[in-house]
Amino acid sequence: MKVIRPFIINTQQNSHDDKMCEFVEHLEISKGLKKYKCTNHLLCNIPLHMLTTCLFKNTIIPIGHKHDVHIARQMTKSEMTELFKIHDGVCEHKYVTVFYPYMQISSSERV
Repeated sequence: MKVIRPFIINTQQNSHDDKMCEFVEHLEISKGLKKYKCTNHLLCNIPLHMLTTCLFKNTIIPIGHKHDVHIARQMTKSEMTELFKIHDGVCEHKYVTVFYPYMQISSSERV
């Protein structure tokens, strides 16, 4: 949450106390605003190079394809981060990344 919090563009939800969030999808802003209008999902305009720190490689590759950034399967996360940093300078920022916030419950809290 601390990585994405500054980039949240919707304020529908009250989940700022949540510590964790789950990646849902990366889509066009207009589609995201319509699809997640009255939900607790977080729409974020987070720079792509910051996504590499919090997403798995198999999720990063399709996001790169949407932005016409070719990411080879053998690339390291640091190489992907550098490609996204370069792309962020020319990106039109017409996509948002959607996350779903949740509280992680410890085993003692479950009992």
